[in-house]
Order: sequence, then structure tokens, then C-alpha cells
Amino acid sequence: MMASDAHQGAGPDGLSQSMSGTQAQSAGGGARNAIMGVVLNLGSYLLTRGLNLVITIALARVLAPEGMGLIAAALLAVEIVSIINGFGLRESLIYERSRSRALQTTAFLIVMAIAFIQMGLMMLGAPFATHFVDDPEIVPLLLVLALLFPVTTLGVVPEAMLLKELKFKKTAQAEAISVVFKAAFAISLVYMGYGVWGFVVGMFAGHATRTVALWLLAGWRPARPDTDVKAAIKLISYGAHIVFNTFIGFFRKRADQLAIVGAMGDAALGIYFVAARIPDIVMFGVSVTVSKIVFPTFAGASADHETLRRMYFNTIYGSMLVMAPVSIGMMAISPLVVPILFGGEWLAAIPVLLILSLTGIPQTVGWTSGDVFKATGRPEVLTLLTTMQMAVTLPVVFATAFLTRDLLWISVAMVGTEVAGAAMRLWAMQRYEKIGPLETMVASAKPILAAAVMGLGVMGLQKMLAGQPMGLQLIASILTGMVLYPTMMLAIDYDNTMRWVRLVRRKHG
Repeated sequence: MMASDAHQGAGPDGLSQSMSGTQAQSAGGGARNAIMGVVLNLGSYLLTRGLNLVITIALARVLAPEGMGLIAAALLAVEIVSIINGFGLRESLIYERSRSRALQTTAFLIVMAIAFIQMGLMMLGAPFATHFVDDPEIVPLLLVLALLFPVTTLGVVPEAMLLKELKFKKTAQAEAISVVFKAAFAISLVYMGYGVWGFVVGMFAGHATRTVALWLLAGWRPARPDTDVKAAIKLISYGAHIVFNTFIGFFRKRADQLAIVGAMGDAALGIYFVAARIPDIVMFGVSVTVSKIVFPTFAGASADHETLRRMYFNTIYGSMLVMAPVSIGMMAISPLVVPILFGGEWLAAIPVLLILSLTGIPQTVGWTSGDVFKATGRPEVLTLLTTMQMAVTLPVVFATAFLTRDLLWISVAMVGTEVAGAAMRLWAMQRYEKIGPLETMVASAKPILAAAVMGLGVMGLQKMLAGQPMGLQLIASILTGMVLYPTMMLAIDYDNTMRWVRLVRRKHG
């Protein structure tokens, strides 16, 4: 396939352009199901991440940078222990062709055993946290947060069953219910004066309701465990690659925050955490949500290389259609967003947010390749790629942190390593899937171009409105972006843009 062909197949109906009859109908239906799932889950995602952002704003307005640094350090500890969460068995169950409930029950027992091991590790390690964080309150905080592991893990198998059956609407419902409870408890308790502990209670409320919702919506119940040891080993073997990939992926993704803790302390971590929280919520979550949908869809089409290829281009185009304006738009309005949302004491977060906003584009370019490798039964390729990325990210970011002790340069290093990681993934797609980097870039180019024009227009408007109230500037900037971006997309890629518009209208009509 030439680059031009890749672009022509980038619209939501592009999947069936080279097929005919029953094959095209089936493949096209699978693609539409995936796209509708993405639309549903992105709607749930917007609600979820919007409320999470509200929680962050509430905390930032009540707590000083040191307090936010304490929360950031606690969440880092939870993430470290969460690396082995579920041991990749959610993905294993999705990939596994068997629908044996006995095998699913075996997986359930394994992940629950791991959850209690995680809880014990967190409790045993909590007293040592004071060697890295100055605030002694980190110890009781970690002891309580350790209880989250069995609560969240209870939902792993029911969620896997919903995703395997492509019941994306139900997973979206569970996420929405969860975040509403989390926000209601966290925000009310934070403003009642409970501070960090109000946030912890909110986390428990959110995770518990999500688990209950998944069980009710999936209708899954344990059976007698499978005694087929070989089948269980097969699940664990596949999951081991996912766990290892998660392990090295964590250190790659959180290298900046880990380096800041070591080089600059809690207060600097609090400032960086607030700046990084916005792109983390808005952009990384989009990629995770899309991945949750497209992985089981890719897995279903893995036997047909041409179908999988077209699904890949559909996903790249659709993801960039959302990510490019979000990433560049966030960069353009960052000088207004930080003081308006968080207050004047957080102005040091502005340049960090401005730079980190750009990570969305290289992240989106490379992200979908991981779902392709998992779906085709090659998780070891994803493991290799993530290892290579970590081998670049850790030394670059840690060296930058300890040499400059400057949050701005640390954020620049993170963007640079994200670009390097995307290049590695495009190389792997060329080698293993025969999809050239140019083909992927062509599928991504038009949304990026339209978003760049939008960003320039927004920044030009802000210069014209200099001296006006910041709230007015922000509203005018957002409205201008909302008009400029779709106008540019219609001008440079009318057919594909209208296909996506019609798809969304059909889904919500």
C-alpha cells in the first residue's frame, strides 16, 4: 500500500474500500462497532477526566505545593505497586479464544492473590517512604491506600468479559458512575477541611462503585476453577509480557516525577504534578480509552492482515482528529488556564504545561502500534520497544533533572524522549507489519496541520486581547479554536471529516 492509499483508507468507512461481499460487510461492521465504542467511551472519558480535573483544581486551591507534592508522591507509590496489577490477565483473557468460565475463574483467583500480595508490599514498604518524602504523613496515607488493591482487582475479570464481547457501552457506564461518586466525595470532603484524606476517601468511593458496576453490568460469576495447568500457564505467559511492558512503561512515563523527587523535593514535585496533571488527564487518558476499545477489535481481525492494516489507519486518523486540537489548543491557552483554574501561586506551572501539552502528538503517532502487536500475538515486540524507550528516557530525564534542576528543561526532555519513542514504534511497524512510517505520518498529517493553524489563530487573538480580563481571553480563545479547527478540517479533508461527523450523529441520533 502506498502512502496515498493509506490516507484514503483513513476515514471510518475506509476499511471496506478494498473488500466485497460478506467479507467487507463483516469487516466494515467490526470497524463501525469499534468506532462507535470509541465514541461512547470518549464521551464517558470526557465526563470522567473532566471531574478528575475538577478534583485536582479543588485540591490545588486548598493545598500548597507541598501538599500537592505529598499526593503526587503517594500516587507514585501506588503506581509502582500497581505495575503487577492483574498480571496482564485482563489482556490475556481478551486475546484468548476460549470463553471457558472455568478458565476465567482461574484467572480471577490468580489476580486476587496478586492483589493481596500488592496490599502487603505497600504496607511493608510504607515506613520507608520517609526516606524519599519529608512529610511523615506519607506513611499512614500509604497504609490506607494499600487497601485499594483488592477493591480494584475485583473488577478485572468482569471488565475483561465486557471488552471481549465488545460491550463498550457498559464499560463506559461503569467509568461514569465511578467518577461521579469519586468527585462527590472528594470535592465535598476537601472543602470541608479534610484535605488529602478527603481525596483518599473519594478514591475509595470511586473504585468501589466501579467494581460493583462492572460485576452487575457483566453478569459474570465465578465457576469451578479450571484444572488445566497448561491453559493457566498460557494465560500467565501472555500476561507476563504485559506486566513487564507495564513495569518499564511506568518508569518511562514517570521518569520526570521520579527524577524531580530525587533532585528537587516535594514542593517542585507539587508544581510539576499540577502542570502535568492536565495533559495526563486530557491526553494520556484519550490514548488509554482508545486502546481499551481497539485492542479487542484488532484481536478479532488479527487473522486478516489487510483488515487489521486498515483498522490501524482508521484508529491513527481518528485518534489524531481528537488529539491534535487538544494538544495544540492546550499549549495555546496554557498561560490563561493555570492562573484561572489553580490560582496565582501556581504560575510556575505555566511553562511546564505549555511544553508537556505537545506530548499528545508523538504519543498518538506511536500508541496504536502497541495494540497491533498485542492483537497479533507479539507482545514481546511491544516489550522490546518499551524497553528501548525506557533506556533512552531514564538517563536523559534524570541527567536533565540533576544537571539543570529546572522544571522547564525536564519537560522539554520528556517531549524529546516521546518523539524518540514514536520513531522507534514506527520503525517496528515497518519491520513487523510492513507499514511504513510515511504511511502513518500521512494518515496523521491533516489533523495536525489543521490544529497548527488553529493554535496560531488562538495565540494571535490573545495578543489582540492583551489587557482584557483573563476569563474573557480564555472564553474567546476556546470559541475561536472551536470554529477554526473544524473549518480547517473541512477545507483540507472534507470527505473524511464528514464521514466522522455522520458517524457521531448516527450514534447519538
